[in-house]
Amino acid sequence: MQSDSVLAALARRRERARLEYERIADPLLLLVALVFIASWVLLLIPELEAGWRSAARSAFWVTWVMMVSDYFSRAVLSRNAGRYIVHNPLGLIAAIAPPLRMFYLVRAFTTLHNSSARLAGKAGVIGGAVFILAIVIGSALVLNYEYGHPGATITSYGDAVWWSFETTSTVGYGDYVPVTVRGRLVGVGMMIIGVGLASLVAGTLAGVFLRPRDADGVPAAQGDGPAAGAMRAGGVGGRDEIPPAAINVATTVSADIHGRLAAIEASLARLHATAGSPPAAGSPPAAASGDNLTPGAAPDAGAPAADAPPAGAR
Repeated sequence: MQSDSVLAALARRRERARLEYERIADPLLLLVALVFIASWVLLLIPELEAGWRSAARSAFWVTWVMMVSDYFSRAVLSRNAGRYIVHNPLGLIAAIAPPLRMFYLVRAFTTLHNSSARLAGKAGVIGGAVFILAIVIGSALVLNYEYGHPGATITSYGDAVWWSFETTSTVGYGDYVPVTVRGRLVGVGMMIIGVGLASLVAGTLAGVFLRPRDADGVPAAQGDGPAAGAMRAGGVGGRDEIPPAAINVATTVSADIHGRLAAIEASLARLHATAGSPPAAGSPPAAASGDNLTPGAAPDAGAPAADAPPAGAR
């Protein structure tokens, strides 16, 4: 028993340490990911000066060490390090392979935005992060592949950024065109990302505007009443505040219930007063019916029925 209590205490201490580490490390991870992206982009620009290139290379490797340390720190603080590594292979690959470390930035964005329980909000954050990464990294990659190649039209980072916006928006003016195989592969990837983001935005907007709404204009869940729809739309049961529509519905229902209870209590009080009070002077005796009997009293067996004729009458 004592060993079980010790193990339980150690498990609680490890869980507290993990939560505290994530609370401190998640904002720092966003900063580290931003520094990594900036240093990697600078290293991909061929015309970068030697001093800037040396600083970017140092920042690149420092952030690499920090990301690898973060991954294995989370694994150690988890309940089972081996299970954590098996269930998080993308984090391990991204920590080892530098080109895939951009996923740390998307992960940091979504981790810091987890306070929103709405799918549309999360989709917007992820879509925005992917779009910015595609523009910044795609521009650096295509410039790195096209720079100095015969017949290349993309010769500066500004030209590459303009080409990236053209490609992701699927406009393609044709003023800047990659001529190398690797540059064209980057272009294909930018087109796919652009089409995917356009579909994401269209689907999110359609879900917001086409959702069924109640009389107050609040999105309601199908199959539920206005109150349930208003509560779900406002995130009741999660970490969002209760919406005013749900409060109004709850107040109306509560007032109606209180009114009905008050009416029932008044009716019971009148019935109790009528059954328990003696008849007034000069008033005919009450019929021995079940409605006027005091609760618990039995009718008199010798009393004649109210509608029976007198004895001897024919």
